[in-house]
Amino acid sequence: LHWYGQELLQMVTAEHFISGTVGLLVTMRALAEWIVKYSEEYDDNKLEESCLEFEGYLSEALGRVRNYQINDTVAQTFLLELIDWIILQCNTIDDLPAWTPVLNYCIPELRYFLHLKERITGPDKNFLRSTHLHDEWVRQALASWWVDLCLSFDQEEEAKQTAGIVEGSSQFGSSIMYSFVRYYEKLERWPEAVIALKDIINNDARNNPNNYRWIVHLCEKSGDRQGMKEWYEKWFLFYPDLELFKQNTALIEDDANKEAKTQLWLEALEAKKEYRLLISIYLSQGDIDKAWFEFIRHKDRIQTDGPAASELFLAMKKHEPARLISVYSQLALNNISAKNRPAYARAAGWMKELKEVCGSSGNEKIWVDFHGRIMREYYRFHALMDEIRTAGIGQP
Repeated sequence: LHWYGQELLQMVTAEHFISGTVGLLVTMRALAEWIVKYSEEYDDNKLEESCLEFEGYLSEALGRVRNYQINDTVAQTFLLELIDWIILQCNTIDDLPAWTPVLNYCIPELRYFLHLKERITGPDKNFLRSTHLHDEWVRQALASWWVDLCLSFDQEEEAKQTAGIVEGSSQFGSSIMYSFVRYYEKLERWPEAVIALKDIINNDARNNPNNYRWIVHLCEKSGDRQGMKEWYEKWFLFYPDLELFKQNTALIEDDANKEAKTQLWLEALEAKKEYRLLISIYLSQGDIDKAWFEFIRHKDRIQTDGPAASELFLAMKKHEPARLISVYSQLALNNISAKNRPAYARAAGWMKELKEVCGSSGNEKIWVDFHGRIMREYYRFHALMDEIRTAGIGQP
């Protein structure tokens, strides 16, 4: 099959392109029937996948013809005839979605679009609202395709009328709105792009973070600084992140309500149980005491070997190492109680950290006493003793 496709594609040249392209089109039509007839005899959709790969030869062939038609009247006529032929293959409007990917390659300019429109709407002027369409999914799929085509050739009013057909559709409504956002963005009609994307975000339960990034960019392009602030804030509250927090605080740097607004964000993070992020925020602000307070309040919910805690411990070693003594001691004991080799290795690591902070804070006696207790009470735990020696703290 692929050898045959390659042979046909080689025939598509600037001098002789009709036979090869028609051969690929006819083969695609036959393959569609072949898939329906024989797919059950193959496992895992292998037949369908192989046949669909064949579309690549056809798309490349039509791509060549699109280039030829710029200066070749034969290629121009050929594309118009291909459009006619495809429409003839559709017994009803319901058959059209299967051909839309091919039709897209046949419409490089507005006149081809107008030709297609004439052929489709000939028997039914309002084909997308036609009672001949029996499948509502087909109606919505065709409407989405038609909106894209209209906008690609600046047929904005017709695109808007078509969009009304699928208004409220959960499957195609957002897709169509995205088409309008991209269209307005291409024309640098920034406020309209913002409004269109705003409607998408407000009606999308998933709240895609890329949409927030996009609408902030559109607001910036339109010179709407207040809009930037509002969407950055919404983005941060939906997807809490340290860099987003910094960006938000930078935007309100000169605002009179900066402190009140920042406090509201911190309270929102507390309500969302974003304790690790709160620690990182306080550390970024240089407020080690608040970061430590947050850690102590919620330490059972914070991964002690995670980035936030590690950053906090490193800062506290320089700020007030004595505060770490009780935390490191407890972490060592907790891991010992797990009674497995990986936990013993972690326990030895925390003991090593404990030795360091006891030394730097002038509390060497606490370390000696703790070390002696472990060596006395757990001397029969040979794996633990091995890990302690490996960590270099076999002696106090």
